[in-house]
Formats: sequence, C-alpha cells, structure tokens
Amino acid sequence: MPLYSLAYTSERSNFYSEVSLLQQTIRDYRNVEWFYFPGSEHIQVKKMQAVAPVDQPKFEKFVDQIKVQALENGVFYIASELCKYMPKASLTVSKLASKVVGGEERTGKSHEIYPSPRSVKFVETEYAIPLSQVEACLEEVHAMFNKQQFDVHFPIEIRTTAGEAGYLSPTQGQESAFIAFHMYKGMNEGPYFDWVHETMQKYNGRPHWGKQNRYHKDNIDFYYSNAQTFNEIRKQQDPNDVFLTHYFRNIFGEYQINK
Repeated sequence: MPLYSLAYTSERSNFYSEVSLLQQTIRDYRNVEWFYFPGSEHIQVKKMQAVAPVDQPKFEKFVDQIKVQALENGVFYIASELCKYMPKASLTVSKLASKVVGGEERTGKSHEIYPSPRSVKFVETEYAIPLSQVEACLEEVHAMFNKQQFDVHFPIEIRTTAGEAGYLSPTQGQESAFIAFHMYKGMNEGPYFDWVHETMQKYNGRPHWGKQNRYHKDNIDFYYSNAQTFNEIRKQQDPNDVFLTHYFRNIFGEYQINK
C-alpha cells in the first residue's frame, strides 16, 4: 500500500455503552481496539482513521514517548510488581489504571502510530470468536470479574478482523473478534487461563497459534475441519519432517482425525 498516516484517538468509555456500539464502531474506523480493565466499569477504545501522509510534530512525538515510557512501562511495571507480591491489590490497580487512560489524540505516519514499546513482561492466551458473539462473551467476562474470581490487573485486549480462508486460520470463514488475556510474568496464570480455555469453547473460540494454546492431535480437527488435508499437504511438501518441530509434532505427528 502507498504510505499513509493515521489519525489516532484514545478515549475512556463506560463498558456497557461501548460494547453496545461495538459493531458500528468497527464499520466507522479503519482500526479499532479496546482495553477492558478487569473489575472496573471502564473500557479504553483506540480508534484510527487513515489520512494523507503527514509527520507528527517532533515535540509532540517526544512527549508521547515520555508518556509511554513513564506510565505504560515505568509506573505499570511497579504496579505489576506490587500485584505479584500482593495479588489482592489487582482489583485496585485495575480500577486506578482505568481512570488515567484516554484523552489522547495524535496524527502521524502509520508505522509510527501502530507500534508501542512494551517492556512489562507477561504471558498471554488469545482466542478468535465469531464477531456476532463478541458482546455476549465480553459481558460474561465482565460478570466473572465482578465476582472477583481471579486476581488480574492486566487489561484484556479486543480487536476485530475479517475472515480468512487458510486451513489453520483462527478466523477461517468468518469475521472474528480476538480477545487477548494476559497475566504478569511471575504470577499464577493457571486457574485464570483454565477458565478462559473452558469459556471460549462456548463461543466457538479458536486459540491464536503464537500464544499459549492447548492444541494437540486429539482436538485439532475439532477446531479446524481441514486439519487432515493440511497435514497431508504438509507431508507431501516436507516428507522428512524438517519443519515438524516438537510443538507441531504434538499436533500433527502420526495424525489421526478424531471422528
């Protein structure tokens, strides 16, 4: 694509109000992503619209970089360390974080607006679910956190994408919403991620291949109807299993479709 810029805005909104507008919002903007703060009533929405190429003013860019390093990395790192040693502080940290986001606007080249430095380490699992089910799924997630079932301070990220045709694409054949769940490195993500994996199955979720998932040879055909076809083509192109890593061997090694 030709070089373009992005007009970016970040706003804080009420959870239910924003979820009710979600389907329309994604049609109105080139890119949208949301960050829900566990246990709070707020959600951050980041909207981007393509515009003609223009440089972001240097001083404005410098101020933005300072904000990201100081708040999103420095302060958030300290808060995350606190939560690691005092997990019950997670709800308070999440609610405080929800009150300081939003109120940002900037315009600059797309390759400068899209990325953000992330130095706070975490583990993550992410699921693609049918776009038509995202509101119900988010409301269930919100209800779970209102019960204070898990100590989580990391925001949950939501983004949407068009469907793809790839045999192993999580968005195969349908417009999808990706919902990403994070846990600060060093905290116990096990029970939380167990709940995520179980809950996402109700919404026909497919795990992101590059993040924590539970794909294996006994369930891969449940997620992907063309898994056997993919593996047959894979064996034709790679008869010596050069590219069959330990991870993929657990999924496609001696593959038998589970009927």
